[in-house]
Amino acid sequence: MNSEPSETVSSDVTSKPKSRLVWISLVAVVLVLAVSAVVYWWWFLRPQTPWLFVGAFAKYQGETTVLTVTVNMTMRLEVLEYNNTHAKLLTYVRMEMGIGEPFEFQNTTWADLEENSFEVEGYDLMTSYEDHVYFEGLGTRLCTIFEYSSADMDMTYYVDSGTGFPLKMAFSLSDLDMDFELTLKETNIPGL
Repeated sequence: MNSEPSETVSSDVTSKPKSRLVWISLVAVVLVLAVSAVVYWWWFLRPQTPWLFVGAFAKYQGETTVLTVTVNMTMRLEVLEYNNTHAKLLTYVRMEMGIGEPFEFQNTTWADLEENSFEVEGYDLMTSYEDHVYFEGLGTRLCTIFEYSSADMDMTYYVDSGTGFPLKMAFSLSDLDMDFELTLKETNIPGL
């Protein structure tokens, strides 16, 4: 995928009932914030990255249902530039809810490459372990699996042990009885 992400789009969606749209919008915001946490975690957790290069990208996709509305999400991470200590990362998220216009969000940030932490702000690391996990298009990979928890959401990250790259991110919002996964679908990262 070589196309540039579009600018952030805000849209007014008019549909009845209005409270349902507000609730779905709230869920969308929670998912975007969770995905943003993943992006920061990815940079701080991974080991030294021999695959770090300008133009490196990963595209993730996932789908869930909220109040009978199907929500499709695509996330693209791309390395824009880097130096010995920091990398400039573009995060682009697109959510389609089947009603109204798609919601798009993008953010560019400089991440510290010298940090090596298993912490995700606002979440407690409950456990981590290794296991072999099957991924469509990649086969069975040895992964380090990190399980996090907060008052609002549980998250599980599946990180490829060979590359240190996240292959899947799973989110569970118990209050909303909703589960959501983003799985790697396309990348130019060597070894994947």
